Amino acid sequence: MPDTVYNEKIRPFIKEQRSVWLPAAEEIIALWPRFTNESHYTNGYWVENSHELLGVLVIMEGDAYLTCDGKRYLISRNDAAIIPFGYRKLATGPSGYCFKRAIGLQGLALKVIMKAFHFDSLYIIRSFDRTKFNVLFDRLSMLLRARDPESIAEISLLSYSLLLDLNTLQGHISMPDPLMAARRFMEQHLSRKITIDELSTASGCSAKTLEALFRKYTSFTPLAFLKKLRIDYAKILLENEDIRVKEAARMCGYANQLYFSNDFRMRVGVSPKIFRERSLRHNMKAGASSCGDGEPETTGKVI
Repeated sequence: MPDTVYNEKIRPFIKEQRSVWLPAAEEIIALWPRFTNESHYTNGYWVENSHELLGVLVIMEGDAYLTCDGKRYLISRNDAAIIPFGYRKLATGPSGYCFKRAIGLQGLALKVIMKAFHFDSLYIIRSFDRTKFNVLFDRLSMLLRARDPESIAEISLLSYSLLLDLNTLQGHISMPDPLMAARRFMEQHLSRKITIDELSTASGCSAKTLEALFRKYTSFTPLAFLKKLRIDYAKILLENEDIRVKEAARMCGYANQLYFSNDFRMRVGVSPKIFRERSLRHNMKAGASSCGDGEPETTGKVI
């Protein structure tokens, strides 16, 4: 069976705008959007495929039937779906029309992130606020079409920011808008130095107000919270043995590997090298203990 099959009779009437770029360095990229895709489906259209991609799908207008894990779900306007690896089928819903946006994610760190964020089964968000998603989708699409090697780090971090936002929704965490804006700025620029002035500009409030908000809602100062985000991202990267410690440090905004190792040890309690060795041993033991047990039943999560 081909990777993708679709209703060939209606395919000529489908409107799609797809942005794709796979840079030469893709084999060392922790997280990457394999594509962004904007599609208009007419009545009777369907497409099915099976990929090792994490799909993020948002219905802009109309509705669609999504089949995943052997179950069919109706997703409507303003609904979002996070679709795990494997078989999925999308078909126009009862309204006879579907306008949707989708992003397909891949990368060395993706499986670890999916496990950490519990995105390894279908996750549907009803009445999804798509404002931030649309901004990020448009930016990613533009960067993928431009194919500028200087944008590789930004594209990867935008992808991570998307998953962080979705994970935040899953946890029902509520923060004031200025705080969320500052946090999003951090997440999207983890690979470089970030100043308080930049965070103040991004959040639209003074440095003093921003620090008060961070202390109230996170118990951290802004720069301490930024360091926490960097180290949390580093832990995800280090669970993949193909990403070198030096590369993980760079991707987390550390030009000096020694400073990175010191910060990592202070927060985690062990060096990056020891953390990686323990993680790999733990994963090997977990994999061995699950052999012969069969696949657990997977059910979709809907909120």
